[in-house]
Amino acid sequence: MVTENKKNYYRESRDLYLKALTERAQIYEFTGNYDSSHKDWKTLQYVTKEPQYRYEYYRGLSVLYERLGRFKSAAILLKKALLLCKRYPNLLDKAMAQSIRTRLMLEKGDYLNVIRTGRSLLNKKNIKTLPDNNLNRLLTNIGNAYMAIGKYEEALHFFLKARHRYKRINNLEGLSITENNLTLIYWKRGDYHKALEYSCSALAIRNKIGHRYGVSATLNNLGLINDEMGRYEEALSYYKRALEIFRELNDIHGMTIALSNIGSIYSEVDGDVNKALGYYRRSLELSRLTGDTYSVVEAIIELAEMHWCKKNYRIFEQMLRNAGRLIKSIHSEELNTVYLISLIKMYARKKLRSKLAILINRLIRQISISKNRLLCFEAIASLINLMYDENLSCPVPRIDYYTEQMATRLKSVQSPLKRAKILRALVKYYLYIGDNRRATMYYRLWETVVNKFRIKAHNPEINKIGARIRNCKK
Repeated sequence: MVTENKKNYYRESRDLYLKALTERAQIYEFTGNYDSSHKDWKTLQYVTKEPQYRYEYYRGLSVLYERLGRFKSAAILLKKALLLCKRYPNLLDKAMAQSIRTRLMLEKGDYLNVIRTGRSLLNKKNIKTLPDNNLNRLLTNIGNAYMAIGKYEEALHFFLKARHRYKRINNLEGLSITENNLTLIYWKRGDYHKALEYSCSALAIRNKIGHRYGVSATLNNLGLINDEMGRYEEALSYYKRALEIFRELNDIHGMTIALSNIGSIYSEVDGDVNKALGYYRRSLELSRLTGDTYSVVEAIIELAEMHWCKKNYRIFEQMLRNAGRLIKSIHSEELNTVYLISLIKMYARKKLRSKLAILINRLIRQISISKNRLLCFEAIASLINLMYDENLSCPVPRIDYYTEQMATRLKSVQSPLKRAKILRALVKYYLYIGDNRRATMYYRLWETVVNKFRIKAHNPEINKIGARIRNCKK
């Protein structure tokens, strides 16, 4: 009897130790103490082979690797967790297993399958067995998938549902995640004041609960918002603060994003291509370590654009072909549009008219069904810019219609940089068709925006086109 009591005491004590170890690893992970978290997960692996704790080890370390930007490793561990659940069916119910699968699909960039599986799961009766936090994560995963493919209204619906549920159960970490996601939605839709409101809310919550990883991500988002509002010095400051914390946490994925954003300030605002090149190159190096295809393609296209600006056309073409081999697996309207414009640039320089016509028609078809008007205007502005610079004479379907749309809705574009790009396109379009009166009108607006917000990257073209307009008046 005494021996049996000792055994029970030993089992209970050991179970308490393993639970405490698991919880401590999660707390370390949450607060950004990733080295300590990693040690605790590894200790859990060494001290027990029990299926329950082996599952906790796989899931916990997967989340940690995800935060570190090691997406391939995170995905491998998630697969191991699901395989373990197949061997021991009592570990998880079906709803929980399917919910975890949506996370794995999201990490792999299989956005359409996330939406299909997630929505199907929400309609099943056994969804009620899913704990609140896991159900909220499922809603967030579906929202993230919709956001990745450019369907912002649908993403907004799922994020708001998750937010309502997190507020109801007073889960501050979950609430900060949804506030951050809502920030991104409103930022992508061009509603920067609303984005700023949600971002400040997310930052306040994350500072309160000591979520360092969340703080760095929110600082980066504040940089994005200030960037779009024309506050470029503030944006750069936020990006650099975010990069500093990402480095402290060894968050590779976060570093790639911050480096890319800093590069965009130097290239698109300051016009310092050489300085931007260094940031974009480092971003690409780190993106390849993460295994995140979307980040890799985005970084390749950004770096390729710098080589285009420096007239390194051979490198530009080589990088674009590398992006082309990867982009087929990505269902992102925004990224595919940017890639298509880069392809048009490549064939425009080569004067391959038949290929060029096919790609331009494809671009027009793509944006004609898009709900993202701002993306549509940016695409047309890029196309006009290219036509003017390369002196292209090939016809562009409905370009007159889209140009009038840009002119009519110009006031709704809150971003000074985007407004400057659209105004530049309008100037070039009217110069292209010989309407000097309208070209002059939009040139004055363009010059005003560029000078007011100190967008130095546009100054060489402002001076060059200004001289042409003045000569036309003589």
